[in-house]
Amino acid sequence: MDDPADAPVFAELAAGQLLLDLGPPPAPTFDNFLPGANDTALHALQQLIADQTAGRLPVAPFITLWGPRGSGKTHLLNAAVAHDGQLLSPVASRAAFEAAGHAPLVAADDVDRFNDWQQQVLFNLYNRCREQGRPHVLASLSAPVAQAVLREDLRTRLGWGLVFGLSPLTDEQAQAAVAKRVAERGLSISPDVVPWLLNRFARDMGSLMRAIDALDTYAMQRKRPITVPLLRELVQQQSRLI
Repeated sequence: MDDPADAPVFAELAAGQLLLDLGPPPAPTFDNFLPGANDTALHALQQLIADQTAGRLPVAPFITLWGPRGSGKTHLLNAAVAHDGQLLSPVASRAAFEAAGHAPLVAADDVDRFNDWQQQVLFNLYNRCREQGRPHVLASLSAPVAQAVLREDLRTRLGWGLVFGLSPLTDEQAQAAVAKRVAERGLSISPDVVPWLLNRFARDMGSLMRAIDALDTYAMQRKRPITVPLLRELVQQQSRLI
């Protein structure tokens, strides 16, 4: 039976020294987003960006995403603004909010954490798009629009366009995604490794894939396949360094 003590140790490793050796994670893109049940939202965002790039008027210039942590909201917003846009968040500077009106696309992340003046700026951006055609506005929330703590006038604007509720990947979807990544990399991996990671590691796919990459590096150094015993060995070895 696995030792429950492995969980906090491995989590600390994953958040710190083990993964820091890999450098920063890859930039969020539509291609490296694992949609699961969220493919409709992904396609809507891809269409908006395609229309914007081609100079066409988007069918849906406003898109709102809501869902729990790990459902992919921030990934999708970052992927969208990477093409040509401005990301706003509760910690963004006032200068960033002031400059957003000049961007062709604005993505507002964690809108339900915006303070009053930030919500006012976003409200104005929606109105500007309605009147002038730019900027197109994306937004994310942790709860449905009707339940989020927001100014009522902004709540109305968030419902102007398409609204999608996002769901985190299920265990089956996560295992399938990891299996696909493992196959693409040509890795030798024991079938019980992925369930082990899902029970003890961050559930978002970015963290999970980085863990696989880190473990692959460790396994290659020792010329051994990735197995649960190897993971436990790594945990025990690294726990002495914490």
